[in-house]
Amino acid sequence: MTSSNAQPPNTFQEVFAAWDAAQPTHSLLHYYDSLDKNYSFDGSFCYSYEVVLSGWRYIVQAHVHVESGKPNSSGKVFVPGFKGTEAPTPAWLVALAPAYSKQTYPNNWDSNAAYRKQLYDQGYRYPTKL
Repeated sequence: MTSSNAQPPNTFQEVFAAWDAAQPTHSLLHYYDSLDKNYSFDGSFCYSYEVVLSGWRYIVQAHVHVESGKPNSSGKVFVPGFKGTEAPTPAWLVALAPAYSKQTYPNNWDSNAAYRKQLYDQGYRYPTKL
């Protein structure tokens, strides 16, 4: 899905490589727990980044898994709009993620509620021709 009829000119690998090389500051960080699911971790931090490439805006979403009393671990990186593509979250981002704290990061905590609403409720997270 894109916000125009044109197809994005870049591949997932190109978007991922540009993001990974830049190691930018995130636009949004949110936490959600997985305690009610059958996962081997307590929850995830989801980092969202805006990457502009070839006149298009892409949102890169990278997950870091957290578990009480254990080191953070790599989740997956996705670019909404690119179905069936993912990569492991790079070590540089796993190292930046905060330690798990239910008191500091309750379920559905986010660093920017307005931006999160824009991403998820207004379709902003899909590739967009600028």
